[in-house]
Amino acid sequence: PTFGPILRQSGDRHVDRLMVDLREVARRGWDETAGDLGESLPFDHQSSILADQLQRTRNLMVRTPDEVYRRVIAELAKGGTIDEQAERVRQLLDVTGTENWESRAKTVASTEVWRAYAFGGYAAAQRLSLRVSGITKRWDSRRDAAVRNGHRRAHGQTRPLNQPFEVAGEALMVPLDPSGSPSNVINCRCRAEYLRRR
Repeated sequence: PTFGPILRQSGDRHVDRLMVDLREVARRGWDETAGDLGESLPFDHQSSILADQLQRTRNLMVRTPDEVYRRVIAELAKGGTIDEQAERVRQLLDVTGTENWESRAKTVASTEVWRAYAFGGYAAAQRLSLRVSGITKRWDSRRDAAVRNGHRRAHGQTRPLNQPFEVAGEALMVPLDPSGSPSNVINCRCRAEYLRRR
């Protein structure tokens, strides 16, 4: 029997529940940004910025198990004895770091939660910019020992809303911007603070 479709459906249900939670995190970013700017703004989870980012996250969550499965099947398809196949699969999983799944899962979860929050805030600022002129954004790091050097240097950097920050040699619209390199965005705890000219 084949269990792939059953497992995929189960995984999709988990991802769907996760996406509900991430939308709620994005709502918090949205609401806090609107509040910081002194405005009231109903949450719109279908905002193009937010919907695009949440869809990227969903695609990542759905694709990852399929990619691991595809690689394992490819190794098994090479044939050989059971012991040889088992060794190749073990080596594959060692190389991909899957022996650290719990730690990796926490890293992915933390990154995606903060990313949803960041893009919720950015989407709200974009929406508010249609009725409030002069909104800017400022990079705010945690200013502790765990902050990356590039993020520490970016602290306080202020940009017009539609211009990217310059962070460690990369253009990032917000902290955790997926266009940045993994070493520049994974586990980032920075945030963008949105300001309005008074």
